[in-house]
Amino acid sequence: MTPITTTTDQQLEQDSRALFAAVRKLLRTYQFRDRQRTCYYDISVTQCYALEALAQRGAMGVNDLSSELRLEKSSASRMLDSLEDKGYVRRKADPRDGRARLVEMTEKGWRVHDQIVEELVNEKREILTGVSKSARAAAIRIVAELARVADDRFGETNGDCGVEQPTPQQS
Repeated sequence: MTPITTTTDQQLEQDSRALFAAVRKLLRTYQFRDRQRTCYYDISVTQCYALEALAQRGAMGVNDLSSELRLEKSSASRMLDSLEDKGYVRRKADPRDGRARLVEMTEKGWRVHDQIVEELVNEKREILTGVSKSARAAAIRIVAELARVADDRFGETNGDCGVEQPTPQQS
C-alpha cells in the first residue's frame, strides 16, 4: 500500500531538497577555500580545529581533544606533535593527575588562532555587506537553529554548535 502524500509532505520534501542543495553549495565553497589555505598559516584544517577547540575549552587532555575532533588518539597525538613542533601548543602535567598530560595553546598559537579568526570574520563581513540587518539576524538564527537540531539529532558537536545567537541589538 502506497502512503498518501499530503501537500505538507510535498512541501517538506521540496524544502529538504532545497536545503540539501544550499548547504552542499555553502560547504563546498568553504571546503575548497580551506583546502587552498591549508598551507597559508602552515597548519592543516584539522590543526586549525584543534586550536579552535583549545581556545574555546582551554587546556585539555589528548583523549578529550581527540574526542572533540573525532580522531583516533594516535592521529590526534601526531597532529599535536606537529603543532608542538611549530610552537603553537605545549604539553604540560595535569595538576589533578601527575601521570596525565594537558595540551594548551602557547602565545604563538593564540596569535595564529586570532589571525585566522579575524580573517574569517572579515570574510563574513564582506559577505554580509549589502544584506539588511534583519536578514542578517534571521540568517544567524536559522543557521544556529539548524546546527542545534542537527546536533540533537546526530550528536555530532557535543552540544555546542559554536554559533552565537544574535542579541536583540543585532536583530
